Amino acid sequence: MRFNEAGDAVGDVANLCGRGPGPGGPELVFNRWQPAVTPQFVKPPADVAVTRGEPDQFGPNDKILACCVAAGLECVVDALFDGQVLVAEDLQAGVNCDDMVNIRVYQRLAIAEIVEHQGALKAGLVGNLAHGCLGEPVPGHDGCGGQENAGASLGGLARPSHFLYYHDSQSNRGGGPMRVLALGGTGGIGRHACRIAAQLEGVDQLVVADLDGDRAARFAGQLGSGVTSTAVDVTDREALSSALSQVDVVMNTVGPFFRFGVPILSATLDAGCHYLDICDDWEPTQTLLDLHDTAVRRGSTAIVGMGASPGISNLLAVVAARELEPPEEIITGWNIEAARESTGPAPSAALVHGIRQMTGTIRVVRDGQLADETPLRRITIDYPGLGRRPSWTFGHPEPLTLARAYESLTTSLNAVNASQATLTMMKSIRWLIDHHAPSADRAARVTAWIEHHLPAPRPSKMFDPDRLPPLFGYAAGRRKGLPAAVGAALCRFPGTSMGAATGIPLATCLKFVTDGKLSGPGVFTPESILDPDEFFAALATYTPGNPDPADMVSVIRSWDPDAHAQFRAAALGARRSIDAPK
Repeated sequence: MRFNEAGDAVGDVANLCGRGPGPGGPELVFNRWQPAVTPQFVKPPADVAVTRGEPDQFGPNDKILACCVAAGLECVVDALFDGQVLVAEDLQAGVNCDDMVNIRVYQRLAIAEIVEHQGALKAGLVGNLAHGCLGEPVPGHDGCGGQENAGASLGGLARPSHFLYYHDSQSNRGGGPMRVLALGGTGGIGRHACRIAAQLEGVDQLVVADLDGDRAARFAGQLGSGVTSTAVDVTDREALSSALSQVDVVMNTVGPFFRFGVPILSATLDAGCHYLDICDDWEPTQTLLDLHDTAVRRGSTAIVGMGASPGISNLLAVVAARELEPPEEIITGWNIEAARESTGPAPSAALVHGIRQMTGTIRVVRDGQLADETPLRRITIDYPGLGRRPSWTFGHPEPLTLARAYESLTTSLNAVNASQATLTMMKSIRWLIDHHAPSADRAARVTAWIEHHLPAPRPSKMFDPDRLPPLFGYAAGRRKGLPAAVGAALCRFPGTSMGAATGIPLATCLKFVTDGKLSGPGVFTPESILDPDEFFAALATYTPGNPDPADMVSVIRSWDPDAHAQFRAAALGARRSIDAPK
């Protein structure tokens, strides 16, 4: 049951708790009332003695706690403030731990996490007020001061058959219409994400944020009602926190992510918001994932790297890997010429990212171990239905995150494909920067000028029956004891520009958040929280021509006798879909 109004709901909680555990009543109460947001006070029940604080200032938190204690129930509290703690301590002091009545505090813990870990709560893996651990989970402490092994306690404890979730109507962190802040919303990628986000039923308000407030206002004005704008300097923590305090979800397309990814996610979690980004730098990815416990404490779900690559590429790798027993090698690949997006003579964040990831060293998985090596290293992929084709390693998060998902991997790489002319230019830039000829910033400016004056390649030419697909996941391993490989490639693209191919998947993921379809809280990569089939079906909705979800991805298996014909048909079909009039 869920109550959203303050006054009568407290009485309803008291009535329900009065039935006690078992049929008709809950066994565990999760209280997410926030008195700091909407203070409403009632008098304490007659059978509860309050020795500290003001007797007539008994807030909903205290009332619910008292009801739980009187009924012999466990109570998990989302947040207590100021004098609320004193009342809770008094209630706890008179409780016999053998009766399994405990008051527990866990800051901003989402309902999905409570349901998932009720056994852990019963085993006392969350801090108890009697031990003075307000607001922070304390692994290993039970409600009576003893020590428990967290992992050993989960399996044998049954989930409560009745579960009461009490939630205030002022905060929204678990599905339903949400307020979304689009950081970098006027950029080449953010614009595409915003156009989709503005159409989502689950988005109550979209706030387009940019360093240039006038530009944000002009773009927001094109998106219709329910869309506003604001000027935000993401390097100004106070200004960023102020913007975050007004929303429920953040879509972050501000790059490069090796500069901005970690501070923006940290600020977002401090505000208790959900978070989505397109982080394509491997260096900050581990630090972002290390914020998982912080996200759990805040009740926030964060998904990092949800664009084309990483993002779609991760899910294509899952589609390929799930056919093997188990996968031993995964390579995500993309055509770097298709990722060109001329935004003028000044270097874009994507170009700065690219310069960084093809110079210095990159991190990959070789022989089952993390390894740092020089980028643009030639590899050969024996793609099913196509045969052996060269590709070149590139710095990206996928090799690291997919290795976390599949412990069986001995090799995990990200690779790019390009014409010989483009590869020669890339290798020349790498050599010059590595030998300190120009700075990386100057190289980015020169490269941007060159790209701005070169004609863009025709998108449909990326789909060539004799070349690797423009975006794919490749997995090799064993099937039925024999060597096998699978290639999964995106065949229907949400757009022909890098901005569309990256921003639209991000907004598609936002729909999963606003629809309340994601587990959490925590910090996740796409492959660790999204179902590929569900995602590609959703992406088809925002793909030109409204393709059948079954046509979004081609899966070619090495053991299929007609693999070559399948690959050729998929490539030509993708080319026709790009050339078709829109």
